[in-house]
Amino acid sequence: MTLTLVADHPGLATPTGIDVDSQGRIWVVSTHTDFRPDNYVGPEHDQVLVFSDLDNARRAELRQVFYDATDATMDLELGPNGWVYLAERDRILRVRDEDGNGKAEVAEDVVVLDTEADHPHNGLEGLAGHPNGDLVFGLGENQAKPWTLTGTDASSVSGTGEGGIFGCLANGSQLRRIARGLWNPFGICVRTDGQIFAADNDPGERPPCRLLHIMEGGDYGYQRAYGSEAHHPFVTWSAGHRGTLPMIHPCGEAPCGVTPLGCGLIVPSWSDHRIDLFHLRSRGPAIQRIASGCSPVDATFARDVLLPILTPSRRNASGI
Repeated sequence: MTLTLVADHPGLATPTGIDVDSQGRIWVVSTHTDFRPDNYVGPEHDQVLVFSDLDNARRAELRQVFYDATDATMDLELGPNGWVYLAERDRILRVRDEDGNGKAEVAEDVVVLDTEADHPHNGLEGLAGHPNGDLVFGLGENQAKPWTLTGTDASSVSGTGEGGIFGCLANGSQLRRIARGLWNPFGICVRTDGQIFAADNDPGERPPCRLLHIMEGGDYGYQRAYGSEAHHPFVTWSAGHRGTLPMIHPCGEAPCGVTPLGCGLIVPSWSDHRIDLFHLRSRGPAIQRIASGCSPVDATFARDVLLPILTPSRRNASGI
């Protein structure tokens, strides 16, 4: 595997989500509001950026700002009919360019989260499109605060103390819970066969993080009602209690995405500075290191090209 830099800082700051359209353009969320210091110099809101490789040399020559009105923006997913779905901490919205000027003029709420919690990294996150047209997304444990999710048709789901996987129609109606018992499913993907996978990010003081196969109605064992420590006897990380489901395999610290590749899954690990490929097999996955020395947040594919995005660390600056 060869790594090629497509776009980098200062044209891109702190990316949190990536997708590629049918034209090969790269869409990225560039966050400017995540724990923003008082003296921060930069845009007032987060930006949705579009990078275009005009000469097919795998380097972006054109950078465009498509939308710049969201805060604590955790993910991006390109949808049908020109809609771009965005996950803020407390809502999922979709935006669209209707006059062809390269900027979104229309914005609609899809799902709204009502809660007192405000930590940006454990609210709404992990957007993915399902082959049946549904939108699939994650919710973190939300600082153990009560929460209510509401769709566009007033369908709602409430809870407290645990994260989960949820689904709805593309317009935000028919909201439902798919799975529960997760800590922070920051990365979610849906394969073409409809199988859902999630990277459960950060189990507190007790590693490991978990790569999960999400089943309808599944309970994956976490519940913060027993306190913030991850080692409570009523909390299980791999089917230690009746009625709970196991992980596929432990994954690296701070996994922020998951992407299908053939019969396997790519998981970027921000804190461990690596990208791993999990080859899924009936007797257990085999793990292959495909990149290291970076701080990857998410990844997607453009034709046959893997596109990871990186956030700043002691080792590197932001880039694609």
